[in-house]
Amino acid sequence: MDKYIEYELTDAKFVAGQEELNYKEVLDDFEKAKYINVLTYNISSKQDELVTQLKKVAKGNIPVRVITNIPNRWERYYYGTDKKAKNSIQLYIKKLDPDKLGKMASVFFRFDNHAKIIMTNNVIYWGSANFSEESKKNYECGTISRDKGFIDFIQNEVIPSILDESVDYYEGNYPKYIAGIYNARAYLHNIREELHDSSYGYYETRTDEIEYFDI
Repeated sequence: MDKYIEYELTDAKFVAGQEELNYKEVLDDFEKAKYINVLTYNISSKQDELVTQLKKVAKGNIPVRVITNIPNRWERYYYGTDKKAKNSIQLYIKKLDPDKLGKMASVFFRFDNHAKIIMTNNVIYWGSANFSEESKKNYECGTISRDKGFIDFIQNEVIPSILDESVDYYEGNYPKYIAGIYNARAYLHNIREELHDSSYGYYETRTDEIEYFDI
């Protein structure tokens, strides 16, 4: 799938507020759903309404798929400089254990993800809110849609492309090593960009932008 995509909606509404979960309409649809997808930057390290609802349905016959990043600075965990981050991430991984979420749950990590989507086959929310208890305290905005074509598009086109660059849930220290590789790759990419930007200049002609080596 292309890095940039568009989809024109025919059925959607804007939601915003504080002290309420903007995506509660999706939570209320869980028990009627044929499947559930959660794409999020983080979840609450404490017990929260989302995980409680996921456990209820994942113990039945509704497939639940969670795709998440792991915040709290993986590099500090990886190099062992932040005990609080290490404890938080270990708790986070333990909470996401598919065996604890339910027999129909699967969990994936995508370490560059910052998107937030929660959906069933009937309704979808996307917006600023992380799927954590802490987001209730913030003023959050988002969109809810029951556009069937759009929901199918996200399920059949967007989610698979995100999974292509995600890794399965692993027990033990595997997530630490995988995250270390991702951090190293991002670090080297940033060095390359900085070296390039500091070594080259640009000037424009009538038709082109010309790059030149600037000693």
